[in-house]
Amino acid sequence: FLEQRNYTKESFVKNDQPIPTQEITADVYLPNLGIGTYRLTPGAGTYNAIRAALDLGYRHIDAAAAYENEKEVGRAIGDSGVPTSLMDLGLDYLDLYLVHRPAPMLTQRMAIWSSFESLLLKKRVRSIGVSNYEINQLNEIINSKFIRPAVNQIYLSPFYQNIELSNFCKKNNIPVVAWAPLDEGRFLTHPHLVHIAKRKGVSTAQIMLKWSLQQGNTVIPKAQSYFHMNENMQLFHFDLTPADIVSISQ
Repeated sequence: FLEQRNYTKESFVKNDQPIPTQEITADVYLPNLGIGTYRLTPGAGTYNAIRAALDLGYRHIDAAAAYENEKEVGRAIGDSGVPTSLMDLGLDYLDLYLVHRPAPMLTQRMAIWSSFESLLLKKRVRSIGVSNYEINQLNEIINSKFIRPAVNQIYLSPFYQNIELSNFCKKNNIPVVAWAPLDEGRFLTHPHLVHIAKRKGVSTAQIMLKWSLQQGNTVIPKAQSYFHMNENMQLFHFDLTPADIVSISQ
């Protein structure tokens, strides 16, 4: 994510409501709403989407070499004028660098994490985390002398709650970043979500994202249209009741 200087903990402001952040390591704040770049239209589609997102106030961009669009993401960041010290991405450093998925062998996983620690010590990255790690793989790091992951990015939504893993992360102070928090749109017409959305005057997508946010998670939904990006930015104008959270969780 791109960290602007001279901000407050509730910064990253473009709309009238700031995106809340959480401190994941000392003086490194993660915006609780980001934008995923998986399956964004290649080329100009990715570039235009990221430029629009930055203009709206997004500062948390989830990218990966495997998505084959890092050059477009980097070019959009460079052209955006975002004031940061910002070669596929064209950046001097990364605020958060993740292991995309765990390697099959323990020795491989430990070697990879050791190399991530080296990047942190060399100040090429400001924090390091993991993605798609299960409890046993997290324990390998926690029980070693290695630095604990700053986050674990996992598949999590109202329809795939990943409760045991999510609770483990929270118990061990590893913030959860939810990828596919909208379940690729499969449940946007679910009657219960539609009912709550109508009562709140928002969309079912906003209900699904808010469900994750109010449980302390960060969400990184993919969005390519300006409309959906802007809609997601309005998540901080309303709250679900505790009863809503329970009913969605059932």
